[in-house]
Parts: sequence; structure tokens; C-alpha cells
Amino acid sequence: MTTDDDISTALHLLSRLGLTVADLQSSPRVPNPMPTLQSYIHTVSERANDSTLRNYGPYWRFLEKYWGDRVLDSPSTNEIEAVIEKYRQ
Repeated sequence: MTTDDDISTALHLLSRLGLTVADLQSSPRVPNPMPTLQSYIHTVSERANDSTLRNYGPYWRFLEKYWGDRVLDSPSTNEIEAVIEKYRQ
């Protein structure tokens, strides 16, 4: 439940940021798109050192092949467990 103190704190923060409630309401909200696993793996691989690539590369390549077009936050826990078992086979 929101209290008067919570509202006061929020308004104070907005003021410190130079914003108003109207600014928040009128600002277009464009969410950052969640990257696909392929895109994320590519980004991580570019920044990884040779040792990391040797250790994790096979797993990343498998995930990229298996789930490359899926967004990063889409696999459920059960799906992750299933893909681990598939990799082990």
C-alpha cells in the first residue's frame, strides 16, 4: 500500500531528476528488446578470452543451434533442464 511518505519520496526523486509526473505520462515508452540467444552468445563470445571460449564454446554453439532464435528470457526451467539432458546425450 502506498503511503504519503512514499508519494513524497517519489515526487522528491522526480524533482531531483528534473522530471514531473506529466513527463512520465507523456514520454513514449519504447522497451529495450530482449536479445535472442544467438545475439547474446555472439556478444559474449566476442568479449571472451581464449580459455573461456575453449571451455564454454561447445555449450554456446549447442545453444545457438538449438535455441538461437529464442529471446534470452523465454526458456523455462523445465526447458533448460531438458536441453541439458539433450546435450548430455
